[in-house]
Amino acid sequence: MAQERSPSDLIETLAFGRIAFGVALMAAPALTSFGYLGREASRPSVRFLNRIFGGRDVALGAWVLLSRGNKEAYRQAVMAGMACDAWDAVAALTTKGAIPRFGKPLTAAVAGGAVAVAAMALRDLET
Repeated sequence: MAQERSPSDLIETLAFGRIAFGVALMAAPALTSFGYLGREASRPSVRFLNRIFGGRDVALGAWVLLSRGNKEAYRQAVMAGMACDAWDAVAALTTKGAIPRFGKPLTAAVAGGAVAVAAMALRDLET
């Protein structure tokens, strides 16, 4: 029988995933983003921006993990990550020609899924 995960477990899994993705974007920006950016991923400006976004994700994930034990700081860290992910989804869906056609729904789905999971976990955590 599978053990039920707590809301904190889900939030912290997202935080670790965010950190792992951020480190990958910083260490291998073209390789990490090839799946959703295609050949554009190897452009120097794209690699630079991926490294910036990788740093953002590492910081957001670390913020969540470091704020454990302080309910308000924890909630704020989760909300900040949700806001960034929501904006990533909007940006992906509204871009025209900047990323390959399959990159739009992929990016929006991953970002939107992270928002949904974090929102449900946060709701359950606060009840």
